[in-house]
Amino acid sequence: MGVTRAGLISGLIFTVLLHSGCSYLFVSGPPANHAQMGSFECSESNAWPVIDAIWAGLNGIGAASAASDDQNPNQGQVVAVGLAWLAVSGISAIYGFTKVSDCHAAKRLRDERYYPERIAVPAPTPVPVSAAPGASGAVPPARTVVPAAPVVPPAPGAPAPAPVPAAAPVPAAPAAAPVP
Repeated sequence: MGVTRAGLISGLIFTVLLHSGCSYLFVSGPPANHAQMGSFECSESNAWPVIDAIWAGLNGIGAASAASDDQNPNQGQVVAVGLAWLAVSGISAIYGFTKVSDCHAAKRLRDERYYPERIAVPAPTPVPVSAAPGASGAVPPARTVVPAAPVVPPAPGAPAPAPVPAAAPVPAAPAAAPVP
């Protein structure tokens, strides 16, 4: 194996290692004592877990493709490596999504604790049991629905219908003369 080929393979392995397990390396969850802290940092972006998920999918596709290629003498090795990276990247993606979700939950709890006015949502109005439909056994009154008149298109070759005249304005009643 030449120096150039060994360098390319080493570079490829290094690149693959950087792209798989990104969540293990770059995603951090909330600190263990976040409930006592007023401020803390953790990963809020799902970018690294998404990259891990994409990488896992590509490795799964590669392994499936290699499994159907009977011409490759190293078919078993290629499939095994693809499945191994699928597992590593998939587990890393799950880890990353979990840590980001934990971070969001911890920050939401912190905001509820320190900034309740920002999060305050009006409580729903409770419905008394007696007012609930069917609670007393009485059937609510039926609503009358009047269907609209059907629109029937004119028959082909029939004359167009005459326009409907607008209603004439109603004259105002004369003002009554003051009574002396």
